[in-house]
Amino acid sequence: MKYLVAVAVVVCFAQVYSQMPEAEKEKTLACALHKGPCTKEEQEIKDDVKLLLDNHCEKCTKEQIHMIEEFLEYVIARPSDWDELVKIYKLTKEQKEHLEDIADRGHEAAHEHLH
Repeated sequence: MKYLVAVAVVVCFAQVYSQMPEAEKEKTLACALHKGPCTKEEQEIKDDVKLLLDNHCEKCTKEQIHMIEEFLEYVIARPSDWDELVKIYKLTKEQKEHLEDIADRGHEAAHEHLH
């Protein structure tokens, strides 16, 4: 269940993350890591995590998966932030590897691990 929460959070933040300038990416990451304030949109996304959990990303589009990849690639490239995100959501080694696989392989890996 924690894995699904983490995936849902990643989906949520990735949706608003894809087209952002670097400064906005930093602010969104701070929100995701509970290190900074969240915009109204980011807070609404956090509140809607339950809705995303209900469908387990079964209806995620290729575009959404692409945004997830971008978010994961950005965070994984920042080892201390990635480690912190893993700790916040208490991911197991396998769950962490699944998210890293999504960042590497994208859409195919996402659907393998989200079902």
